[in-house]
Amino acid sequence: MTARASCHQRRRPTRDSAGPALGVDIGKVIADEDAVEGISLLTEYWELTPFTAGAVEALSQLNTDGGFAGQVHLISKAGPKVQQRTRDWLQLSGFHDTTQIPADRLHFVRDHHEKAPVARRLGVTHFVDDRIAVLTHMDFARVRFLFSLRTPPQIPEWATHVRTWSELMRHLTEVLSVSRGDDGGVVAGDDGGLPGGV
Repeated sequence: MTARASCHQRRRPTRDSAGPALGVDIGKVIADEDAVEGISLLTEYWELTPFTAGAVEALSQLNTDGGFAGQVHLISKAGPKVQQRTRDWLQLSGFHDTTQIPADRLHFVRDHHEKAPVARRLGVTHFVDDRIAVLTHMDFARVRFLFSLRTPPQIPEWATHVRTWSELMRHLTEVLSVSRGDDGGVVAGDDGGLPGGV
């Protein structure tokens, strides 16, 4: 596994001194754990877990010319075993090389409510998760995205519901363009960016 040295050397963002920073959950957001029954990072067949359609391509764009300038962080709740599986899965798939998101942008917590303090410390301004309960604690983020194929019975007014990565990219392009005062941005397609997902 390799990553560009420049990515490793970037200073960690803070809300006062840095630009936008994106925080993204892994399970059911980057990893499609509902695609095939019995295959996920939680099972013995973890290596076969596919990427959610469009995730790799979108993250690659967001991390380079998509508005987050090397400040894309993966923040996931996992125990020691699943943490190691996730690290191995990302490495074996070539995720870090493809997206240019280095391994030191991968952060684990042991409980869902612990994501918020980590995201705050990293200066995250936009966060994507599949759980409203997690997003509730992210009140410091400018924009909170609920990533879910299913529409919840109730969606808080502060949350933006998206079903796909292409939909998420359209929203991110819009909000980043507004904050910059221009029409810049990039919209990703639905191709995951890696053959066969893993």
